[in-house]
Amino acid sequence: MTAQTAKEIRTELASIRELLMQVMIELERLNSIVQTESAEPTEIDFMAIVGLGASGLTDVSENHDRYLGEAIAHEHLG
Repeated sequence: MTAQTAKEIRTELASIRELLMQVMIELERLNSIVQTESAEPTEIDFMAIVGLGASGLTDVSENHDRYLGEAIAHEHLG
């Protein structure tokens, strides 16, 4: 094997190594998304909604749904 051939092989191996690293990073990212999306909701997740409508208003029982909707919209839509 000539020095030039060895250099070309090393260059190609470095390129393959870099590509494999990018694939591994993408696999980890996708695995993280799958783990997050498939996680079972916990009691803490459900309890996060408690208090979203806290406004200090006295007519909360009458307007509960409206206040809750406004709080959720504000939380998610800004």
